[in-house]
Amino acid sequence: MSLALHTVFSLSIGIAAILAAVRLRAIPRAFLPFVLLLWARFGAELAAAFLPATSDARTVLQNVVSLAEGLLLLWQFRRWDAFAGNRWIYPLLMALFCFVWTGETVAQPLRAVSPYYTLLCSITMAVASLHLLTCLLFERTGQLLPDPVFLVCLAFLLSFLFAVVMELFLVYGLQGSAGFRAGVRDLLSFVNLISNLLFAIAVLWIPRKPRYILQW
Repeated sequence: MSLALHTVFSLSIGIAAILAAVRLRAIPRAFLPFVLLLWARFGAELAAAFLPATSDARTVLQNVVSLAEGLLLLWQFRRWDAFAGNRWIYPLLMALFCFVWTGETVAQPLRAVSPYYTLLCSITMAVASLHLLTCLLFERTGQLLPDPVFLVCLAFLLSFLFAVVMELFLVYGLQGSAGFRAGVRDLLSFVNLISNLLFAIAVLWIPRKPRYILQW
């Protein structure tokens, strides 16, 4: 797959980000962290498109945005009551994310990748997404496909499970041949595209805010 196609697939997050901007007034506040996440990812992908693939600035951008994304994701899952009954999990994970990210940043230059933080974040989000999907499957009586939470969690589960596998390969040095690595990168781009398209559909299906009419 060409570099240009990789870039196009990455920038496909812009579809959901732009739709969220257009529908912002109609989107309930329960989806605010998700909207901010879309904008952060789109901004990062736009900036990365103009940076060399091997530049230190690109890695620094990736590391900073990864922390912001992790905290936004935790906030979003809290809004969706993923931690209901265990409220202490949310502040614990927030502190753990910041601690691991800061520890890796101190232990190595910010321009180096942060595999352990990425692995922690990906596992956490995959588990949280699976938990919410399971709740929706057993508690909802209607169709799930038009449910934006279901679509977003499905996209999260797909992308973060793949990210876990990728990080395990990096952490344990299972690099494989050049052809194998290229194939994995191509598959990652397709997973990224599918997730981004699911995000766009979810944004379109987010129900409008309820309107309150004052009666005099």
